[in-house]
Amino acid sequence: MKVIGFCGLPGSGKSTVLKAIEDLGTIITMGNVIRDEANHRNIAPSDENLGKIALELRKNYGPEIIAEKCVSLIKKLESNVFFIDGLRSMAEVIVFRKYWKFPLIATIVDEKIR
Repeated sequence: MKVIGFCGLPGSGKSTVLKAIEDLGTIITMGNVIRDEANHRNIAPSDENLGKIALELRKNYGPEIIAEKCVSLIKKLESNVFFIDGLRSMAEVIVFRKYWKFPLIATIVDEKIR
């Protein structure tokens, strides 16, 4: 199994790159963990609410909690290749590297283009 991370600033092209390669594997979007939690709590998934939930989860369970939930999801799915979208910190990278080699690809685009 291969698990590959994608990171970059908002508007840097992560989603564009992942869209181009989506047929090569399964995309795991870390933000969906937060959206699922909002849904579980019956909270509207506004940017503000999702931000509050993410901060709360990280405060209560540590900065790696979202990555750990993604690892659990990956272990349940049948795919040979996974692409991780939405990494926020080295703590999350370290979690994935406990299980896989986990190369990290950064998308970088000039601010004028974004």
